[in-house]
Amino acid sequence: MSRPTYETSAHVAKELSIASHFCGVFDCTYEQYPPLHPVNGKFVTGGKTVAVAEIKSRNNRSTKYPTLMLSANKWERGGQWAQAEHVPFLLIVEFTDGLFMAKMLSNYEVFVGGRHDRGDPKDIERCVYIPIDSFMRIA
Repeated sequence: MSRPTYETSAHVAKELSIASHFCGVFDCTYEQYPPLHPVNGKFVTGGKTVAVAEIKSRNNRSTKYPTLMLSANKWERGGQWAQAEHVPFLLIVEFTDGLFMAKMLSNYEVFVGGRHDRGDPKDIERCVYIPIDSFMRIA
């Protein structure tokens, strides 16, 4: 049995809005990858890929939690994709208090974590917890 897809057209529209905001700050363009790709898309400057990115939106302030949880599988696959492209892997997050980014590192600890609110046992998985102080506010 296949796993449900929770991404909606509203999620995609929000991701594109965040990417547009990011590109307004860094004078680049965003190219979205197809659904089910390991990361959301890439940023391009002068026809050259300059970063691959995972884009998130959170309904809380950046200071609410000491870390941001990300699927370890997404982190690993995003890192591999970025390495293949010879560019950094960025995590772009819009919190209620601003737009932030972090360059993903290769040495986060991995723990089991996830969501319990959807009743989907596959939402509990290996995760990395990225320290909030590793994020830079960009807008």
